[in-house]
Amino acid sequence: MKCNSSVKLTGINTWFIIEILSFYGYILSAIAFIAENSLKSSFGLMDKTHLKERYKSDFVAYHRLDLDWLAFVTILFNVNIGLICIDEYIIFTKTATDADGNTYKVDADGNELKFALKPIVIQLLVNHLFQMIFLRNFYDSERRVNTKNRWVWVGHLFSYLYIIYVYYFTDAVENDNSESSKIWIPLDIILTFNIALYQLFYNMMQQMEDEEKEDQIEQVAPTSINDIGENKETPLLDGESPQKKKAFGRKKSSLAAFKKAKKIELDSIYSVKEPKVTSFKLTGDSTSMGFGVFLKKDFLGLNLSAEQ
Repeated sequence: MKCNSSVKLTGINTWFIIEILSFYGYILSAIAFIAENSLKSSFGLMDKTHLKERYKSDFVAYHRLDLDWLAFVTILFNVNIGLICIDEYIIFTKTATDADGNTYKVDADGNELKFALKPIVIQLLVNHLFQMIFLRNFYDSERRVNTKNRWVWVGHLFSYLYIIYVYYFTDAVENDNSESSKIWIPLDIILTFNIALYQLFYNMMQQMEDEEKEDQIEQVAPTSINDIGENKETPLLDGESPQKKKAFGRKKSSLAAFKKAKKIELDSIYSVKEPKVTSFKLTGDSTSMGFGVFLKKDFLGLNLSAEQ
């Protein structure tokens, strides 16, 4: 089927290119993450202290947030590189030289092309390079949201404020012939803002969980030995089953009941000030039965301990 050249779609679809780079960027980031963890685990380079729960579930399910975060960072990085390379080596390949020997890009008619946004695109690439180096791990070695390199986000704040100013408040957009740069810069701003919110959200959720655990410990922690067993529950420790917790609570209740039982005063055969025995008769075999009869409470009225 043939169509009129005036309505025929030509050139490169920037949105389609961004989608392709994002799709394969997600796949490559997952492959890289799995390969890195496998190699570190095989050579003993990984601290598994806080990874005990990983072996109870699927690897991908356990590291879902790690994989998603690395995909976000990788996509921003490789899409930026891909668009720069496409502009440089595929779309704008024609060059010309002026009288001074300077080379510049020209279109099909020989008109000079302008790229006022190119420094901003390079600045974005540097931002994402810092993300790949310092922010690519969502969790640290203790399985907590990685906030060790907050200075990167501070640098991003000032960097993106300048980028927003140049893009929206100057004539740089009108003086740039690259459609990919005009599309990618605002999209990059939105995506970076979203991944910052993503990390901030999970960091706040983590802090709320920590505060909730601290409140639970403070509420159930005994203030003295007398508090133990008085219908006060104990916190569920890591790895402790609810059944084990209940059994431990019953033991503490028994201990408290035994501790609070009324002490019984017993008589003693070794320090009798006023003997209760006034007459004592033995019948039968006095050798075998005499001492046993002496100990019986019914005869003597002495409440003796078991040891006596």
